[in-house]
Amino acid sequence: MEHQLDKTFNLPNRLGFHYFPDVDHYSQKHLKEWLPILQQMKIGWLVLNSPLTHAISEDFVRPLVDSGIKLIVDFRQPLTQEPEWYTLEVLLSAYGKWGVSHAILDRNANMRESWGSSRWGNPDLIKGYADQFLKFAGLALDNTIYPVLGPLVPGGDYWDSAFIKILLLKIKDSASAVIRNNLSFSTYGWTFNRSLDWGSGGPSVWSDSGAYQIPTENQQNQQGFRAYEWVDAAVRTVFGRSLPVMLLETGISSSIENFTEVFHELGDQINIAGLINGRNVYIRENPNHLLSPLPSYIKSANFFVLSSSNPDHRSFCWFNENGQRLSAAQAFYIRERLLDSDSVRESPQTIPPSGVSHEFSYQRYILISQELLLSVTDLLDSLHLLLEREKPMVGFSPEDASRAASIIFITNDFGPEPDLMQSLRSNGSLVSIIQPQKIPAFLKENNYENT
Repeated sequence: MEHQLDKTFNLPNRLGFHYFPDVDHYSQKHLKEWLPILQQMKIGWLVLNSPLTHAISEDFVRPLVDSGIKLIVDFRQPLTQEPEWYTLEVLLSAYGKWGVSHAILDRNANMRESWGSSRWGNPDLIKGYADQFLKFAGLALDNTIYPVLGPLVPGGDYWDSAFIKILLLKIKDSASAVIRNNLSFSTYGWTFNRSLDWGSGGPSVWSDSGAYQIPTENQQNQQGFRAYEWVDAAVRTVFGRSLPVMLLETGISSSIENFTEVFHELGDQINIAGLINGRNVYIRENPNHLLSPLPSYIKSANFFVLSSSNPDHRSFCWFNENGQRLSAAQAFYIRERLLDSDSVRESPQTIPPSGVSHEFSYQRYILISQELLLSVTDLLDSLHLLLEREKPMVGFSPEDASRAASIIFITNDFGPEPDLMQSLRSNGSLVSIIQPQKIPAFLKENNYENT
């Protein structure tokens, strides 16, 4: 597989974020705090949760639009009740005048809990849902906003690949030509803790994948980051061509409601950011294999979440509520060379000979042990001189770290497990073990105090 890097300068800006997952952060104070950060990160898209009773302030929306950021308004209309169409029309009219680009009415239509037991049992549920979406789509287009069909849950109570085929046929049969020509779709960018290439190729490659089956490595399905390929296959079958797709909650491991792990995979987030920016990215499980690039019909990929006041979202946040970078944002800034630095100097550490360096995916990796998760921001602050100068990968995965030529392992453990150390050194990596309290001494000894 070859990526055409010589053409990346023509790529549109597809990098996006979900803003706060509430409706309480739309003041001028919040705009003043977050707009410079969004501009520094070169964000092209932003998903805003909109109240159903009133519009987000024009004074908040217009500056974002004027800065070149495309806005996706997410209404999250409950499927248990009929939309207030008059109010919705008023909101769309305002957003259209202020420059909002896209709008999503609802989500998760293939889940029982979205509808409630009584509505879920309706034999015409999908037809009714199609009619509701088409009414919304007409209102949105009347106000120069592109309508986006809400995402389905990969798998789901009603298997999504079956649900969407029926839904798209209903939409095609009833939609006007204007709606058919201006449709956009959305899908979750969840990884389900699987490889970023899981399910790549869609149903044309994994033709034996069936509804409600337990997937295996030899029979992959749509329950992974590449779910959009399966949506696109259904769209092409019904409409004869690909149509725009927006990725939501990009790179998280699975549904937030079902999320039980302490920390999602930082490396996946950063690798997806590389794909969004049109770079060559090597698959984590096989450093010699390139990840499939994002197709052109992917118009935006929106990470969850920029920041949140909800403690349940702690491990998903890129920034804290005061705009301070957390681990994902710090790693992104490093990889995108957004940190202020006069020069990038060579590391004083000894690197394995060039004869074996081609085997490594990264030159340097800072591995932070899991028990230091809650103090990661302070750790990265203490390491900022090294980060600015070396631009290393930063993460929590020993497997990823073992693919780096030089590893700095930050841990409280004075005697790390022999098996772990053997794994880290298995490819010839140079490993330095540092306790948090010894970071200043390490930086001084290696001449990092002078920038």
